[in-house]
Parts: sequence; C-alpha cells; structure tokens
Amino acid sequence: MKGTVLALVKDIYFKSLIEGACKANGLECIFVLNEQDLNRKINAQREKPIVCVVDLNAENTTPLEIGKHVHAQGIPVFAYAAHIQTEKLNGARSAGFEWVVPKSVFAKLLAERLRALTKVP
Repeated sequence: MKGTVLALVKDIYFKSLIEGACKANGLECIFVLNEQDLNRKINAQREKPIVCVVDLNAENTTPLEIGKHVHAQGIPVFAYAAHIQTEKLNGARSAGFEWVVPKSVFAKLLAERLRALTKVP
C-alpha cells in the first residue's frame, strides 16, 4: 500500500466511489463515523494518512474544527457537498481545506487527485 485515506463519509454511493478510487491508486481507505473518531484514527496511526476526505453533510461536522486538528498534523483535507450548499463549501474553504468541490466534481476527479498525491516527485 502507498498510504491511507481517512474518510468521514456515511453515504453508501460515495463510500463505494472513494473505496474504488483508493483501490485504483493502491491506497487503503478507512471510514470513520464522526469528528472524534477521525481525530482518534489520526492520532493512532503509525503513519499519518495522505489525505482526509470529509462529506460536509455528515452529522455534526464542523469544518473549522476538522481543519484545525487535521492541518496541525500536516494532512491535506478534501471535502464535498451539494453545489447549492455554498455556505458549507465556503466554510470548508475558509477552514483551509485543500480541495473543496461540489459532489459531481468530487465524483469525477477524486481518482485523479489521489493519483497526484501518490506520485513521487
């Protein structure tokens, strides 16, 4: 395996999509249920994840708090929400997430983004 992706995602479609993109890029994918679980997994990993993926519609998700903790660990964050949820998308951008996009863009480009993260310069 080239690394691990931590994902705070509950939607079955997006879980499947993320798993497929990870598998195609030789990555392990670990799904978590909430922010506390995400933080525990980050702290418990011997090697930090190469990226955290966050569904901005996950219950009780606060992008600013996720951004603070995850960025303190030096881990990039990818996030998505419906294109009409501009407040959530803008909140994640303000929190410093590296890639914040509508669901359709996320579905289309995730595998490519993961491939770019795993390339050795």
